[in-house]
Amino acid sequence: MNNEPQTYHELIIQKRCYELSKYFHVTKEELQEFYDFLKNNPDGQILGDSGSVSLMKGTNIIKSLPIPLIGAGIASVLITNSIVRVTPVYTPSSYSGGGWSDSGWSGGSSNNNNNNNNNNNNR
Repeated sequence: MNNEPQTYHELIIQKRCYELSKYFHVTKEELQEFYDFLKNNPDGQILGDSGSVSLMKGTNIIKSLPIPLIGAGIASVLITNSIVRVTPVYTPSSYSGGGWSDSGWSGGSSNNNNNNNNNNNNR
């Protein structure tokens, strides 16, 4: 950043902007732009997702920059003057366990139960 924070609030904004750099390939100039945006817009938001970072006021996009993610696994990053929210990519597992039906519980038994049953049978 070009200048040192003068208040605690500015320091927090700076820290939040640096947090964004953990997930996106941002330049020093872009970090400065994000910092200035949040500093000058108390209701401003920075939303980063699949390859872009947008400066927003409410639902209005003020500016969108094509900035690539550093790695996989992150769906979005939201930064405001009060929060930093990182949303991971949800990957469903291939587990297909049991469930309740009209006749009661059916299907799947946990591995722990199987191990307990095997231990009891081996005594």
